[in-house]
Amino acid sequence: MHLRRPLLVSLLALVLTTGSASAASWRSYSSKPLGFAVSYPTSWRALSIAQPSEKQVQFSNPGATTYTVTVTVLPLNGGSTVKVLKQRFLAFEQRGGNAPLASVQWSPITLGHRHGIGGVYIPSTEGGVAVASGYYVVPWKTRTYVVDILSVQKPSPHTLNRFPAIYKQILATWRFL
Repeated sequence: MHLRRPLLVSLLALVLTTGSASAASWRSYSSKPLGFAVSYPTSWRALSIAQPSEKQVQFSNPGATTYTVTVTVLPLNGGSTVKVLKQRFLAFEQRGGNAPLASVQWSPITLGHRHGIGGVYIPSTEGGVAVASGYYVVPWKTRTYVVDILSVQKPSPHTLNRFPAIYKQILATWRFL
């Protein structure tokens, strides 16, 4: 039994070191004007998208399996409670013509040490395509951040925890500036 313990500790150290080394080699995105920083895999691309009233940055893997993280910074004061955030965000989305988000089962989440709401939207599609969007909605200062993660897998994930693990790894690096 004493021989197994050092082997287990060595294997655990190797796994932790390997995981840290790969995350350490990721690219960093930081924007003081947008108010956040995040790291993402080196094989991914970052693209700023110009919108009239909001700002977006999309991080995506152009490989065979498509993974996408879209960050939208809304000109919306989300308030000081999760309840107020949900009311203001859904009203904002409805004014913008995005009423389907009202059907999402919203739950408390944390992103960058800030409390917010999260949920999964699964649109009806033709041909049985399994698409789902996971949302993290968090207020910071006078803005609201919407992080949308995409899943194209069967079966569609019904909770944020069921999305591919790469998203958890990316969002674990999130910092508000």
